Amino acid sequence: MSTPTSEPPALRPPEAGSNKYSRGKVLVIGGTMAGAAHLCAQAAMRSGASYVELATEDPQIQPPYAMVQRSWNADLLKDDRVGAIAIGPGLEDDAFGRKKVEAALASETAVVLDAGALTTLLSIGLTALKSDHPRVLTPHEDEFARLFGEIGGDRAAAALHAAKQSGATVLLKGSATVIASPDGRVLTMPPASPWLATAGTGDVLTGVIATMLAQAAWHGFDTLEAVRSGCWFHARAAELAGPALIADDLLWSLKRAVAKA
Repeated sequence: MSTPTSEPPALRPPEAGSNKYSRGKVLVIGGTMAGAAHLCAQAAMRSGASYVELATEDPQIQPPYAMVQRSWNADLLKDDRVGAIAIGPGLEDDAFGRKKVEAALASETAVVLDAGALTTLLSIGLTALKSDHPRVLTPHEDEFARLFGEIGGDRAAAALHAAKQSGATVLLKGSATVIASPDGRVLTMPPASPWLATAGTGDVLTGVIATMLAQAAWHGFDTLEAVRSGCWFHARAAELAGPALIADDLLWSLKRAVAKA
């Protein structure tokens, strides 16, 4: 049975002794579609991550300059200060993209997979998700169907089956968003603004979830609550952005959403 949830996340604010590593470092691994990865990385920053690193093949240094932009190298995954990895926005489904996903999944770090990273799982296989560390999948309905089969009439049951099959926490996006944990818990989020049905908003959501995972220990969140919190802030940012929003608008309203938590 799914549990409806609408309570704002309970965030623990920074303390006097906090630093840029204690507040959550996020590594975003991008691909050839630079805009999607930039949206993801900036969303991680605007939702509270204090150090965000964007790794792409050909980094073109551009604002915000507070975002660290590097050439992709698997050695970046060896930094034990990284609290979460976001991979998929802007990532191509080719041999190089698959190698990036395999490297991320082999790390001992929380990983959020979206977009291109989800597509690579069709080739890599769901067994690559098995880990003692959090793995989060964020498919929309078509991506979900390609990975796990048709959803059917019970979204909660479908998401839970996928979570148990994959060993990952599954966020099934849509007008009725469902989050399922491999341990059997299922949450149903309230309907979000239909104006979120526009390009790039999923990339933003991935960045926010990565921040919540990177800060999970600080806030006292488990994986399910970190994902729920990311969804809540994403939906609240959309409310603040208002009608006819584009994904870039969410970056500015995220700060206000987090400030009110």
